[in-house]
Amino acid sequence: MFSITVLKESIYEAVTYIKPIVTKDVRNSKNDCIMMIVKQGSVELFMYNAHEAVEVDVVCSKTSTKGDVAPFVSFDVFSNILDTIPDGNYIDIKENIQGGIDISYGTRKPMVINGKGGNYVMPTKPAIFSADRKKGASIDVSFLFESARKASHIIQKDGSVTSMNDYYKVTAGNPDITAECIDTTTKRTFYMKRGNSVEPTPKTFLINAERMEKMAKIFKNYYNVYVLADKSITMFAADTAAVINSQAPQSSNDIVDIKYARINITGNFPNISQFYGQQYEPKEFITVNKNDMLDAIARVEAVLDKGNAIQQAMKISAKDIEFNISYTSVLGSVDESVATQGKLAKPILAAFKPDVFKDIIKNIDSEFIDIGVMNQTTNNYLIRGSSIANNKYVSEDKYTLLTLAHIP
Repeated sequence: MFSITVLKESIYEAVTYIKPIVTKDVRNSKNDCIMMIVKQGSVELFMYNAHEAVEVDVVCSKTSTKGDVAPFVSFDVFSNILDTIPDGNYIDIKENIQGGIDISYGTRKPMVINGKGGNYVMPTKPAIFSADRKKGASIDVSFLFESARKASHIIQKDGSVTSMNDYYKVTAGNPDITAECIDTTTKRTFYMKRGNSVEPTPKTFLINAERMEKMAKIFKNYYNVYVLADKSITMFAADTAAVINSQAPQSSNDIVDIKYARINITGNFPNISQFYGQQYEPKEFITVNKNDMLDAIARVEAVLDKGNAIQQAMKISAKDIEFNISYTSVLGSVDESVATQGKLAKPILAAFKPDVFKDIIKNIDSEFIDIGVMNQTTNNYLIRGSSIANNKYVSEDKYTLLTLAHIP
């Protein structure tokens, strides 16, 4: 019969990794159950829904026979009980004769969770779960965090699981790894490049931005994660554990393996990188202070007439060394000058929705922002971080944004 003894913090952390994919299905369905199986000196926690799966291995101080499967019980009840147990306790989790599990610690009487009934057999996992993860691309976890966050903020989510518009593309090569996405609603693109990849043959993956922003945290104790894919599934598997983890210094060392998988999207992803070629590089930029721009946009939003679709555009104008953000509606008006560096040879006149423009610049980690009209166009703008401020900005994050047709 299933039985383990495990540190409360360790198994509770594993449960928090699984929680984002728990499906609240009909009563007595196994889709909202925690699944556990004894391995060699550890317990494997597993959860899946129609689109995703998570597997976490946790070291135990004591286990029953390898292969013992716990009765399937409600994930929420299991998690809620763990939440009531103080940290620092080793807890016993045992199968009981009624087909449920008992949870106890110290000298306290067991807390009982009723089983969902039926035969407790772990589901057959897709073949990719047993594949050699080292055949995948090794990706820096910080890149995974950053790319998912920035792509998620750019993409206007439509809520469809199968929509290509909710995905961004990662290409791991040598020495560069890139991320790129497009939002067809707001006419924005994003391109991010880092020089910390060593894949001899480039490998490309499509990743759901919103889901990865939520799920990337399960790899917070690792420097790298392997990413591999077959025809139907993309899987992320833990690689190099972080000795000192700045993102989670108090996390448990008892979690020894993590896998996260999601079904693949079908279709062709647009070639975003073509927009960032040398032929489209702006011939000149105006360099503006990021915080001054955010302050000006905040004032525009204070008088924004959200009920009038025509009056959703703020005007940006630049000439020589001057840069202005202005807006007028029935509610009020704003005319703000923003600090600049450099000088324009040709003036700029454009219009953007405040929130669309703000989503871009707030995700650029630079004190100053470069804005320029893309070469061979008259209405498409390239926005990037500027290294003008003491050369502190070294990233290669770039965005394009199409001006609105109507300029007030």
